[in-house]
Amino acid sequence: MFFVLSKVLVFLIRPLIWVLLLLVGSWWLRGTSPWSGRMLVGAIVLLVLFTNRALFQLVAVAWEPRPIPVSEPYDVAIVLGGYLSEAGRLQPGPPEFSERADRLTAPIALYHQGLVKKLLLSGGAGTLFLEDEQPEATTAAQYALNLGVAAEDLLLDIQARNTYENALFSAELLAGRPAGERYLLVSSAWHLPRAAACFRKAGLSVILYPVDYLQSHTPLVPADYFLPRAQTLADWESLIKEWVGYLVYRLRGYA
Repeated sequence: MFFVLSKVLVFLIRPLIWVLLLLVGSWWLRGTSPWSGRMLVGAIVLLVLFTNRALFQLVAVAWEPRPIPVSEPYDVAIVLGGYLSEAGRLQPGPPEFSERADRLTAPIALYHQGLVKKLLLSGGAGTLFLEDEQPEATTAAQYALNLGVAAEDLLLDIQARNTYENALFSAELLAGRPAGERYLLVSSAWHLPRAAACFRKAGLSVILYPVDYLQSHTPLVPADYFLPRAQTLADWESLIKEWVGYLVYRLRGYA
């Protein structure tokens, strides 16, 4: 039930949905209530704020952990899912990645550089409405094998449907390993604060390896302060989802 409710909540916390609801309310109350004009102004204000790149950059820099150099080998890189597109979860053949592909490609690169010894791929079927969906970790494992990762260096968790379960099942897989091993936790930078809290709650000491940043690593230009950007609206959605998810996980004792 928690899994289903979490997916519904993701739909309701989208800034664009808030703007659309205010516009619909303004139209519905037109000519009958002063709230019509207020809702219209509110929709415009929200749209301006949530498409402003400079404002988003300020918030994202404060939230996302900084990148770290990896100079000594880690025993296991724990790779969280979310890197396949919806089509990529269903179609046969080569995987079709989403914009989160760095979650998988970055640790594979570290493996080939000798900086991680094994990859733990954590990801089951994490959507509500896709039938016959193959676990994401299964698809990722085949991709990793094709890129030269040895089969004995892959650990698979094909059950996890969310971040809490990523931590829970990863801890079970790693329970019998030697004490003192070093674990690298790989995920999107904006997702890592919640993920790290879950893994530490599950008893795993992890070092964060952020990829797939929402913040820009190039200097802002004057246009970023004044001109709206549609992509920023989508980036805010990812960030707000994380904040709400972090709060819910804390309340439920997951993090």
